[in-house]
Amino acid sequence: MEKIELINISKSFVQNGNNCKNEPLILNDISLKINSGSFVSILGPSGCGKSTLLNIIAGFISPSKGEIKFNGFPVTAPNPNRVVIFQDYGLFDWKTVQGNIEFGLIAKNIPKTERKEITQYYIDLVHLKGSENKYPHELSGGMKQRAAIARALAIEPECLLMDEPFGALDSQTRNILQDEILDIWKKTKNTIVSITHNVDEAVYLSDRIIVLSNSPAKILIDTNVNLPRPRFPEIRLQKDFIEIYNYLWQSLRNEVMSNK
Repeated sequence: MEKIELINISKSFVQNGNNCKNEPLILNDISLKINSGSFVSILGPSGCGKSTLLNIIAGFISPSKGEIKFNGFPVTAPNPNRVVIFQDYGLFDWKTVQGNIEFGLIAKNIPKTERKEITQYYIDLVHLKGSENKYPHELSGGMKQRAAIARALAIEPECLLMDEPFGALDSQTRNILQDEILDIWKKTKNTIVSITHNVDEAVYLSDRIIVLSNSPAKILIDTNVNLPRPRFPEIRLQKDFIEIYNYLWQSLRNEVMSNK
C-alpha cells in the first residue's frame, strides 16, 4: 500500500521578497511513490534540495507545483502521523529526557499514568534507562539523538522523516545508532524516509534509494537494495553490498563533478 505519493512536485523560492517569474527552481517535476513500512533513503549533492523535499513531505512547506498525498489524502499542513527527526536533535534544553519524550503525549492529552508507561517503554527501547532525569547538556550526541528518536516514536507516528539524523555523530556512534534504528524499525513497522550524504549508511539501512541530481533536482536514480535482512555490520564486506555502494558512489560523484 502506498503511504506517500509525490505527483509532479516542483519547488521554487522567492528571492528578496520579489515574486517574479524567474524564481530559482529547487525541485523539478519529482514523482515518487513510497510503500507503507518501507525504509527509503534519499541521496544527492549538497544543496540539491533533499531537505526541501523532506519538508514538503512533512507539510512544513508547500510545493510550487504538483501534489503530495499521505494515505491517499492531500498534505496541506504538518501532522503528528509524520514526525521529523533532525540532525541537531531538537530537544528542549529546559526539559529532562523524560520531559522531552513526554512532551508530545501531554499535547495529545494522554492521562498521566498512561503517559509515564509510554515514556518508560520508549526510554527502554532506545537504551536510555538510568538517564531519564538528565538534561540535554548532560548527554552525549548519541544519547541526545536516542532521546529525539524516542520523543518522535512516543506519539506513535505512521512515518518517520529523518534529516541527516546521524550526521553530527562520530563514526562509531553513528554505526551503533544505525543498528538501533533498524531494530526499532523492525518492531514499530514505521515508514521511514531518511535524508543522508552517507552512501554506506543509505545502502546499509534501506530497502530503496533515491538519488537526486544537482539543483534543480530531479530523480537521477531509483533503485531497490536487495540485500537480506536482518543486516549486520559484516554485510559491508559482501560483494553485493560493495557493488551497490560503488554504483551509487560513482553516480553521485559524477553528478557532483558535472556541476564544477
